[in-house]
Amino acid sequence: MAKNPSKKSKPVNREDPMNGAMKFFLAGLVAELYLLIIRRFYVNGTAVQMITWYDYLFYFSIAGLVILAAGAVLSAVWRKEQKKRHIGWYIAGAGAFLALASFLIWKLNTPALTFLSVLVPVVMLLGILWNLYDRECAYALTILGISLVAGLPPGTFQPVSGYLCEGIRGRVYPVAGACCRCGPEGRQRRR
Repeated sequence: MAKNPSKKSKPVNREDPMNGAMKFFLAGLVAELYLLIIRRFYVNGTAVQMITWYDYLFYFSIAGLVILAAGAVLSAVWRKEQKKRHIGWYIAGAGAFLALASFLIWKLNTPALTFLSVLVPVVMLLGILWNLYDRECAYALTILGISLVAGLPPGTFQPVSGYLCEGIRGRVYPVAGACCRCGPEGRQRRR
């Protein structure tokens, strides 16, 4: 019998992390699709397509600013209702991406498109990690990813939590070892 039969325990909502991860995944897919369409018709297109898409990119950046402003206004109007406010922020984020990506590609052409084609999946994966794992693990994996991208050897940065894992992962990637559990002892305090 429960100690407090009058108190009902709240069920654990396990859907929120997965929903957040799926939102990042779908947003990353749509953003990458947009960049691939631009690559197909603006960078690798015919001369007529390139000239046409040059104008389109300018108008897309203006449309992105309008969408950003509309999302910010909707978020301000719906500030009391959390679900609607989040919808406004999603719209504002989509507008910010559309405006910034279109403007950068319009001004810098292929280098900006290549940079964004790499940046979008990285941000998507970091968003998925942020939603699915503990904050400690997300910080450690983010630092590991940045150190790998920057060309620094793993373990240059200290783990966020000060813990290291005994075992293969702890020796190879001490930063990633901050969020793993190895063996029956679990995490070991770093000495």
